[in-house]
Amino acid sequence: SFLGFDAVSTLSEEAKDPKRSVPQAIMIATVVAGVIFVVLSYLGQLVFPSNEFTDVESGSLDLMLTAGGQFLQTFFTAAYVAGALGSAIASQASVARILYAMGRDGVLPRSFFGHVSPRFATPVYAILAVSAVSLLATVISLTTLASVISFGALVAFSVVNLSVIKHYFVDRRECDGVGLISNLVL
Repeated sequence: SFLGFDAVSTLSEEAKDPKRSVPQAIMIATVVAGVIFVVLSYLGQLVFPSNEFTDVESGSLDLMLTAGGQFLQTFFTAAYVAGALGSAIASQASVARILYAMGRDGVLPRSFFGHVSPRFATPVYAILAVSAVSLLATVISLTTLASVISFGALVAFSVVNLSVIKHYFVDRRECDGVGLISNLVL
């Protein structure tokens, strides 16, 4: 649930005053999402304290049925579908933007990923590539897809942490006292 907060940074080139607004947006999104998750978990425990769900994978349906009957269950299912659609669109935009930036910088093939539509000024080929990969979700099981996403997130965050260690601890040699704690241990 927390993986989306960093997608804000992928659109920083379009932001006004990105050095100030992007970190603020990331922190606000993280804190607000954290508060919402904690409050909803607490309320859910108050409404359904037994945790004896019909099916653990769809426990929220049992919770909504207990809390407000069929209406609340239908309402939250509709809200979930709308939220999933919004999340998918935001994910597509952020991944396409990353692929475009990598193509523009020559990390990926520039002619394909670095291409921008003259009419719409959008990275059309990167968007199409992300869309094609996303369509695989229609033929892959949800369990496999969740495993791939979890593994991908683990690898991505691991590489980010290792790059911080390399940049500060190895390259800049900030490895004494506070640098040892902040650049290596943490």
